[in-house]
Amino acid sequence: MLRMTDYAPAIDTAIAERNVATYKDKTSPARHAESALGWLLVTVGTSIMILSVITVLCLTLPRAAGLNAYVVVSGSMEPNYPVNCVVYARETELAELNAGEVIIFNNPSRGSTPITHRVVANDTAEKLITTKGDANENIDVDPVSYDNVVGEVVMHIPYLGYTALAFSSQMGRIIAGIILIAAWFMIEIGGYLANRG
Repeated sequence: MLRMTDYAPAIDTAIAERNVATYKDKTSPARHAESALGWLLVTVGTSIMILSVITVLCLTLPRAAGLNAYVVVSGSMEPNYPVNCVVYARETELAELNAGEVIIFNNPSRGSTPITHRVVANDTAEKLITTKGDANENIDVDPVSYDNVVGEVVMHIPYLGYTALAFSSQMGRIIAGIILIAAWFMIEIGGYLANRG
C-alpha cells in the first residue's frame, strides 16, 4: 500500500517519461525545430567553409600558372573592372600590346599602388604606352614606360578583393581564422542537433 507521500515521485517520474518520449519522437514539433536548427547551422557553416576554400584557391592557384593578382581600388575602370575586383596579370611581350588591351603598371608620380588602365596606343620606338581608364574622359597625362609595366590583365573576379584585402593583413587573417573555427563549430553542433534522438 502506497502512502500519499509516495504519489509525488511516482507522478513526477511518469511526467518525465512522457516528456522524454515526446521529445524523442521525431515527429514532435520540438524535435522538428531542433532538427531544422541543426541543418541550418550545418548549411551556414559548410557554406562558409566552401567560400573560404574557393577564395584561397582563387588567390593561390593563378600564381602557379604564372599570374599575379591585384585588387582594383579605384573606379577608373568601371564598369568592366569594378572596385574591389581582383585582376590577374601575366608578363607579356610589351611591343605586341595593342590598343584595347588592359595592363597593370606603376606610376611613381602617383604613389606605389599599381594602376590598371587600358592601352590607347603603343609607341614601340620610344617604348612608351598611352593609357586611359574606361571611366575617365581623358587619356592619362603620363605615358607609361615599358620599364613600369607589370603585366597584361588576362582575367578578373568581381568582389574577391574584399576577402583578398582582409587576408593581406595580420588582423584580417586572425579574423578569418576565427570565422573558420566558428564555422567548424556550427557544423559540429548542427550535425549533433540534426541527427540526435
